[in-house]
Amino acid sequence: MIVVDESEGRVRAEAFVMPQDAAGATLDAYLTSIDEIERRTGLDFLSALPDMAEAALESRRATRAW
Repeated sequence: MIVVDESEGRVRAEAFVMPQDAAGATLDAYLTSIDEIERRTGLDFLSALPDMAEAALESRRATRAW
């Protein structure tokens, strides 16, 4: 799952990979980068963004869920 938020001129994103049996775990345990999800799926997310912005958002792994 990928969540993107744009507010006050700022864009932030967080990405999660969760197993089917994730009951009871905190979301923080499943944080990953968008690059990791792209690697696993073969899809290209956020391709409409300028390359530098796309690379910055996709490579970053959030340290905690918002």
